[in-house]
Amino acid sequence: MADQQRTAIKLGGSLLHQQGWPSRLRKWLSQQPAGNYFFIVGGGLLIDALRDLDHQHPLSQVDIHWRCIRALDATYEIASELVPDFGRIGTNAELQSVLRADGQEKKQRTYWVRVGAFYSPEYDQPIPSELQLEQSWKTTSDSLALFLASIIGAERCVLLKACPVSHLHSVGQAIDEGIVDPECLRFRQVVPTIELIQI
Repeated sequence: MADQQRTAIKLGGSLLHQQGWPSRLRKWLSQQPAGNYFFIVGGGLLIDALRDLDHQHPLSQVDIHWRCIRALDATYEIASELVPDFGRIGTNAELQSVLRADGQEKKQRTYWVRVGAFYSPEYDQPIPSELQLEQSWKTTSDSLALFLASIIGAERCVLLKACPVSHLHSVGQAIDEGIVDPECLRFRQVVPTIELIQI
C-alpha cells in the first residue's frame, strides 16, 4: 500500500498542439493535493496519421496497435522536454523503483511515464483476464492511463482533455459520445475515482 495517494493522469495528445498547455498543466497541478502523480501522454495527430494509413491500407490490428504504442515514445519525449521539471520513468525497472520508494513525506512528486514502461508485449505480467486490453483501435491512451492506475494501485485516474467534458456524468456517457475509448469500461470497478477534466 502506498504511503501517499497515487494518481495516474493522461495528458491528451492534442493538447501538445496548443499554445500555453505547460502553464495550464502546472496551474492545474498546483491545485492538487500532495501525492505522487504519474503522467502518460496521448498520441494526438501522430496516432491520427497511423489511423489514416490503416484506413487506406487495412493492416493487422495487433501490429498497428503496437506501432501506436511505440509511437507514444515520441509524445512522451516531447512532453518531458517541454516540462523538464517532472521526473522521467522510461523503463519498467524505473517504475518499480519509484513505486518501492514511496515515502511518508507529504509533498507532491510528478513523473512522465513512458507507456512502454508498463505496457509492452515483452512483459509477462500477471494481469487478470478482465483487465487485459484489446489489441486494436478500441484501446487508446485513455484506457492505458486506467491500466496504469490499476497496476500501480492509484486511487484516482484523471483524463485531461482539450475538448469540453463538464457535461459528462459517467464513463459510459463519455464512451457514447466518443470522448474516451470503450476499453475504459473494464476499470470502472477497479479504479476508485475516474475524472475527465478540460484544461
